[in-house]
Amino acid sequence: MSEFPSHLDFQEAVKFHAQMKSVCSDKNDVTLNLSHIEKISLSCIQVLMAAKKEHEKNERELLLEMSDTMRDVISDLGLQDFFQTSIRSK
Repeated sequence: MSEFPSHLDFQEAVKFHAQMKSVCSDKNDVTLNLSHIEKISLSCIQVLMAAKKEHEKNERELLLEMSDTMRDVISDLGLQDFFQTSIRSK
């Protein structure tokens, strides 16, 4: 699995998208460790949303171990219900 930078900002979105495409091509459930993320842009949140939808479409789970920062961003955007089944507590 790829390592993700602590700042998933706009400049990282294309690389992050490529990494998520690779993750989505796996035929198994996936857990992503994003607990070290200190900053995440809306474009990277959208990539995570697309990856989650792709996993659901293929009847697989995408679990996310999130940092407090990511949880706050998701909450601020009103997306906690969308990600509710994906968020995994450490």
